[in-house]
Amino acid sequence: MKILKSFIFIVVSFLFLSCAGNEASVTEINLQGLALKVDTSNNTKPIKYIYGNHAISQGIYDESGYYGSAITDKELKSSESLFKIGNGHNEFGWVIFGKGIDGSFVLLDTNAGIRSLTMIPANDNISEFKNAENWVSYDLKNLPSFRYTGENFFALSDSTIMVVGAPMGEKMQHLISIIDFKNLKVTPLDYWPEDGIKVPDLVKHAVYADYGKVFGNGKGQYLYQCGRERYAFVFSIEGTKVNVIKDLYKVYSDYTTKDEMNYITLSRNPEELYCDTDADNIYILLKDSNKNGEKLEKWKDFNIFGNLVEVYDWSGNKKSVLRLDHYGQRIMLSNDKSKLYLLSDDFDSDQEIWVYDIKGL
Repeated sequence: MKILKSFIFIVVSFLFLSCAGNEASVTEINLQGLALKVDTSNNTKPIKYIYGNHAISQGIYDESGYYGSAITDKELKSSESLFKIGNGHNEFGWVIFGKGIDGSFVLLDTNAGIRSLTMIPANDNISEFKNAENWVSYDLKNLPSFRYTGENFFALSDSTIMVVGAPMGEKMQHLISIIDFKNLKVTPLDYWPEDGIKVPDLVKHAVYADYGKVFGNGKGQYLYQCGRERYAFVFSIEGTKVNVIKDLYKVYSDYTTKDEMNYITLSRNPEELYCDTDADNIYILLKDSNKNGEKLEKWKDFNIFGNLVEVYDWSGNKKSVLRLDHYGQRIMLSNDKSKLYLLSDDFDSDQEIWVYDIKGL
């Protein structure tokens, strides 16, 4: 992988973008990134989550487990095994990673439903980190039957998390739920897309909830991101009611039902979103191109790239647009909010990762 020799630097372009609706003009900022050198000598896999100074990954073609790789400003170092895949004690299936309100590392095992939640105290020492004697686990197999299809979760307290998904059955008309993992209770929140398409609830849930994500700023504002469409909104909650603060994007899917559980997409633009957040800002990567930056005219597969990142505050006001000098499929923020990582998961070649300095923007 080609490594840029120059230091990361920021070029601020005093150009103003005309925004939709009544939004004020915002500044476009051109960023140049540094390509991380990836050590592939020891099972380094595509990154799923960044926690502290380590990148957590899961083998795609290697089902032996999950790995941790130290990440620096210049390289992603060789990885070491963290967690085993399996059904035995202290083994996991399909894991979603997150952070507890106390900074702990949280694993949500969603293999064949939500199976367990495991909390690991924050520790930069990998040997201590992966020592199962330090873990606290909760068995969630007795939760009400639940359709979980999200790619992340957000910790609300030391006993509750917000997830994308809903209980099966009559309460399927919900995209977001709160799970009390200590008391095995599920509270679905009242929000359901009004796209005018009459299909079974399970079908509509698949359209808008599959691969969805939910975020929070710790101050009562949240972000929902639909998995495949340009559909994202900022919201607050009052009891079980979802109060939409602002729709950032609201592109309804064009689909019809195939049967009681599946749907067929009739037409679709090759336009998607990928979000990450911190306590102050929402970052949205706009994806509509191939890996060379050429605009896609028709949707063919999930290999959609982008290089424009919109930055919003938690009231939904657009603050700036970051124009990156590379195209990628995902963005992630460092824990200290000083770096933006752009990742390209092209499985035909080595994973490409660029780091951008966003400190002070």
